[in-house]
Amino acid sequence: MIKLFFLLVFFIPLIGSLSVLSANAQQKATQEIHFSKKPYAEVIAAARATHKKVFVDAFATWCVPCKELRKRTFTDPKAANYFNKHFINISVDVEKGGGVDRQCSKSQLSLKN
Repeated sequence: MIKLFFLLVFFIPLIGSLSVLSANAQQKATQEIHFSKKPYAEVIAAARATHKKVFVDAFATWCVPCKELRKRTFTDPKAANYFNKHFINISVDVEKGGGVDRQCSKSQLSLKN
């Protein structure tokens, strides 16, 4: 009887709170700016096809303001809604793979045709 009481009092509310936390985590994930993992040429093609602009997040792993952007701005629901609606977003580590010049060649930087 004591085990049943313990189960009802402690574990059932715990399971309920875990499901709420899981739902909140899923909702938060959808409220972030989505950054495409596609190569730059494909991002440009998608931007042309959808008539959107490209937002490039150029960051470095040691950059404190970059980390603040990721933590605060890129997870803000209003910013996420705006950027996801109006832009194709990509994120580029400027110190990896030759930086922006290698990942986004200068000949591809112009969207004009």
